[in-house]
Amino acid sequence: MKDENRELYLKTEELRACSIKELQAVIEDSQQRLLEIRHQSQLRPNPKPHQIKALKKQIARCETIIKEKMQITHENTPKTA
Repeated sequence: MKDENRELYLKTEELRACSIKELQAVIEDSQQRLLEIRHQSQLRPNPKPHQIKALKKQIARCETIIKEKMQITHENTPKTA
């Protein structure tokens, strides 16, 4: 069970090592799992409510890292005058 959760939730350092496309895939996967958990909690009580919070945090981390990488890329592009 611990290994499964370890795979689901990546650390910030691991996310920073990913490319933008990989981060977007992590976001899509996390959003899909979040949707599934919310749907299941409508049908029956959610046995692991902490997963919702963890997935939302992971999505926010990925989005922040993507914005940082985009800003760095934008700053490093030569400006034409």
